[in-house]
Amino acid sequence: MAQRCEQGQYWNPFSEPDLDALIAALETLIAVLPSTLEIALGNEDMPLAFDADLLADHLDVVASLGEFDDAARYIGGLKLRVRSLMADERIRRS
Repeated sequence: MAQRCEQGQYWNPFSEPDLDALIAALETLIAVLPSTLEIALGNEDMPLAFDADLLADHLDVVASLGEFDDAARYIGGLKLRVRSLMADERIRRS
């Protein structure tokens, strides 16, 4: 039976089997989507924590991708500076 809402439009309420089917479909979808814990959310105002010891190794990976050929020539020097900073105990304590 159709119900009338405030704007004069009519809608049919969902039946319980319809709602059960919708819930089952949503649960199936949730099961295949990545967990919110797996999704990295962050921006310049809310940066994500990362292991700084892995930064130089990550730069190697970025350089090897081939997408950054112009920047790859600068990565060697950047890696040396990152490793030097990470070896400095004054920075490590911060």
